[in-house]
Amino acid sequence: MQIHLSSMLAGFLLATTTSASAVLPRTTPPPCVPGVYVVVAPGTFEYLEGNGTFGFQKPVVDAILRKIPGSEATVVIYPESTDVKTSVPIGVAATQKLLTDYYHACPRSRTVLMGYSQGAIVTGSALAGGPAYVPVFGSTGTGPPALDRAIGENVVAIVQFGDLNRVEGIGADADVSDKPCKIDSPYPRNGTARANWAYYDDKISEFCADSDGACCNGQLNLFAHIGYFTTANIEAAANFVQGKFNGTL
Repeated sequence: MQIHLSSMLAGFLLATTTSASAVLPRTTPPPCVPGVYVVVAPGTFEYLEGNGTFGFQKPVVDAILRKIPGSEATVVIYPESTDVKTSVPIGVAATQKLLTDYYHACPRSRTVLMGYSQGAIVTGSALAGGPAYVPVFGSTGTGPPALDRAIGENVVAIVQFGDLNRVEGIGADADVSDKPCKIDSPYPRNGTARANWAYYDDKISEFCADSDGACCNGQLNLFAHIGYFTTANIEAAANFVQGKFNGTL
């Protein structure tokens, strides 16, 4: 398995991008919106040097904004490079700052976090703290402290696609086009980070196919890793967020 991961990871982390969204990234908090503030961490190379794209997650963002009027979304600005030991910590710090700034500006707000591939590592580490583990590249180091739980209480939903640090049993296994994975990723969150991640258990939806070796410790399939954004999965992810926002899930 390690041979497969080592030989294919470079292509495995790269993602074909979609067109840029009209919703631009922010470095300061938005006005306090009545809906949700969606913070999106794209995968490797999806951001396209700052042009504002949500990458593969754009259709999910659009669906959430449509289902929950009065919402706004932004992209986490970080390198999104294969130098993950540098890239991930920058993304984690940027995510925590976006959430913290919005919390202080809008303490009764409701936020949503989404991440794909390397972006899912960023999202998870922003909430749970601790080191992030990436196949081939290893650990990002000791990692940051977990997000203040007072701020985390305002997070109503977390949606992860192809999470390289996924822990089976934490969060809901979403229905996916391929059979959902029922085991850990090759490098699951552990120790304090696992406990911190488990704190958000009822808010997490994990999209992970059992043929996606990034998030499921099994056979590696690049097409599974980039294949989450079907019409059915987009609708399921947006419905999950809407249900958490409405308090029906």
